Amino acid sequence: MDSLEGSSFDVLISGTGIQQSLLALALSRSGKKILHVDKDDTYGGPEAALSLQEAEQWVEKQNSATQSRFSNASIAKSEGDKKLSPSRAYNLSLAPTLVYTRSGLLPILVSSNTHQQLEFMAVGGWFVYEKQEDGTRLARVPNGREDIFADPSLTLKMKGQLMKFLRFVAASEEKPETWEPHRNTPFADFLSGQFGLPAADTLMALCLSLEVPEKTTTEFALPRIARHLRSIGVFGPGFGAVIPKWGGLSEVVQVACRACAVGGGIYVLGQGISTIEPAQSGEDDVEEIPREPEKPDVSQDIHNLITEGEGFVDTNPDSLDELESGIKEQSLDDLLAAAGYSIAGVEEEKPAPAAAKPVEKQTTFAVPSEKKLLYTVQLSNGEKVSAQYIIGCSDDLPGSLPATTIGTKVSGAQPEAAARSVTIISSQMQHLFVTVAEGGVAPAGAVVVFPTGCLSSPDHPPVHIMVHSSDTGECPQGQCIAYASTALTGQQGQDLLAEAVKSLLAAHDGEAQALWSLNYEQHAQAPAPSTETSQSNILKFQDPPLDFVFDDAIIENVQAAWQKILPGADDFMVFRESGDDAEEEAEDEDEE
Repeated sequence: MDSLEGSSFDVLISGTGIQQSLLALALSRSGKKILHVDKDDTYGGPEAALSLQEAEQWVEKQNSATQSRFSNASIAKSEGDKKLSPSRAYNLSLAPTLVYTRSGLLPILVSSNTHQQLEFMAVGGWFVYEKQEDGTRLARVPNGREDIFADPSLTLKMKGQLMKFLRFVAASEEKPETWEPHRNTPFADFLSGQFGLPAADTLMALCLSLEVPEKTTTEFALPRIARHLRSIGVFGPGFGAVIPKWGGLSEVVQVACRACAVGGGIYVLGQGISTIEPAQSGEDDVEEIPREPEKPDVSQDIHNLITEGEGFVDTNPDSLDELESGIKEQSLDDLLAAAGYSIAGVEEEKPAPAAAKPVEKQTTFAVPSEKKLLYTVQLSNGEKVSAQYIIGCSDDLPGSLPATTIGTKVSGAQPEAAARSVTIISSQMQHLFVTVAEGGVAPAGAVVVFPTGCLSSPDHPPVHIMVHSSDTGECPQGQCIAYASTALTGQQGQDLLAEAVKSLLAAHDGEAQALWSLNYEQHAQAPAPSTETSQSNILKFQDPPLDFVFDDAIIENVQAAWQKILPGADDFMVFRESGDDAEEEAEDEDEE
């Protein structure tokens, strides 16, 4: 490509992680001149999806990097007789993420017209690994009243206590006074004290806390359990979360970046930011601010589509019974067609991306602008460019100049680092992917939680394993992928993950083997307080939490950065299609 030396940009985005890429999508029709760079050769940053060969290159790069949120990366290969498929047959996610059906991510994918290029698969079964006198078992986590009363391992008294708790959860958001006095109480103590529930492992599994029960507070756990229960049934019976097909959030990243490129953004992979020089005043000018002539009010339509459409559940049910009665037994395809989503079945090859829609021409109006402050940025290839705004995460930006941190650190039950592993398994593990409700779809994802003390060490932190079937497009048919995570780091953490994966394989399928595994640690890098300022146009996103759930704070962070770049704008992620204006004008003429 041509040299960028001396070029000037309104916005320079560093890194193609999920936050930077969603910001690029939000700015794709703003008329701003955007340069989007990434020091890596692949899209996604910490959310990247890798082939086997790319994973080997990634390990080498991370172990030699001086600034990275990853460390202690290694690859282990099986010496058994079962073989791996070719490298490109795998799309292994560095940050596997489940998205609850009531997440704020799904509506903005619809309103930004990018959902047609994405596919989602259902996450069905949730299991807890239990030790028993006669061995071990994977106990299914109940999703509602029917699951509770169908579980033969629960006594009648325990079933009644669980039902009481689930009704309490359904009303907890509207009645915070019932639990806020206990907000700092360990959640396990809250359950036993308020509801007489001595065994909290099943309920703790729903909040996916990486910390031990003593460090998981009621304030942290209760809203997450409510989120889980209220999401069930939105797109069909039996499940409340989805995963993006073809490599998780990496696919969302690529679709977002593609939209920005269609809108005129310039993309350069393999080039990061080396240095940033203090801002200098540009010349007085008249700034052209692009605005759509008449912004359609579609936000209410999106809200209705997600919360009030046929087959959907009321957002704030008064009771568990009302929550369950709102679930319609309709096909997933019908529900998703109404919402504009696609949750697809098995496909042998990844389809070609849908052609991007033409960018609608926007009108502009001129306003006098003050002198722009332009930073001089040297890229890693030595070229110098200037930019008014610079945005990235902590390991995508040099720390020499003050920066405005976007977002707040999530507190409570969120560790500073986590050990992770990605394991290719020789079996389909089909017992994890059964349809969990009548009229439901076969899921492509399952969650298995190993509570504190269920493995060899009596006080180890929980281990979470997300298992993805080949339907996700992440591995060949006949195999599956196990993504494991725990808050214990170092060699002890990796040993704990290996023991959990081995126990998972032994629980139901003695012939399954671990063919290949990627092991690493991921760190949530805290911003340096000494270099922060609310006035800087260098914007630094706070790193998201390290658990498996998409955090809607990411959307809030992206919108906050978008509003700083486009003050006064109110059409965040609401894009019109190119033919909308003509259709509306024709309808108006017909009415006249």
